[in-house]
Amino acid sequence: MTEYDLPANINYVKKRDGVEKVYFLGHSQGTLIFFLAYMNDPEFMEKNVAKYVSLGTVPNVNKASFYS
Repeated sequence: MTEYDLPANINYVKKRDGVEKVYFLGHSQGTLIFFLAYMNDPEFMEKNVAKYVSLGTVPNVNKASFYS
């Protein structure tokens, strides 16, 4: 999901809506997918996600630095 599905969904929404960046709201598994995707490819996520909101956070991320 983090390697193929999330980037494909982000690119689909960008193309469909004609925007440069998307807003991402993650709940439960969505939070974990976002965190892992960011850790795997922070450049892609920073380039394509304007804001991120995490609800019902499942993962415990210690000493991580995320953009604001």
